[in-house]
Amino acid sequence: MPDTRFGERSSRARSAILALLVAGLLGNTGCSFLFVSGPPDPMPQQPVYLSCTESNAWPIIDAIWAGLNGLGAAVAVSAEEGTGEGEIENRGQVIAVGLAWLAISGSASIYGFSKTGKCRHARRVQMQRMYQNQQGPTWGPPQPQPPPPGPPPPASYLVPPDDTRDGRGDSLLPMRSR
Repeated sequence: MPDTRFGERSSRARSAILALLVAGLLGNTGCSFLFVSGPPDPMPQQPVYLSCTESNAWPIIDAIWAGLNGLGAAVAVSAEEGTGEGEIENRGQVIAVGLAWLAISGSASIYGFSKTGKCRHARRVQMQRMYQNQQGPTWGPPQPQPPPPGPPPPASYLVPPDDTRDGRGDSLLPMRSR
């Protein structure tokens, strides 16, 4: 008579591992729902910092996860039910879970791409408004500076103005030479 307790323990352990795996995957999918934010609605008229997500990283992760789950469900559809080589145990369950994750991750990906696109558009509109109020960007290549003035001429080349001369043409200011 075979020991059925081992089979029960093995089945319970497998169920516990599967439950932990599903719980871990729940935290790692739908990333866009958790980590992606769009621009404020309505858009502020004054230029303010927009705290929204521009990066498509989270939606891409969701799209990859959705694709992997869809692929897993497709493999399960083409496989046979059973426990032998090339067969899948609980085939219907694997298909249902794969399609559910495909739907959740796919919708999270679409949501994420939508929000990041709106964020990039809002930031472009805000930059255009800022430039319309100015003459142009305040940065860019520096404008050439005029050359510094040269050294002053020596004092001996200076000629006093006419109002410093007396009526005879002599200078009232002492000069070394003319």
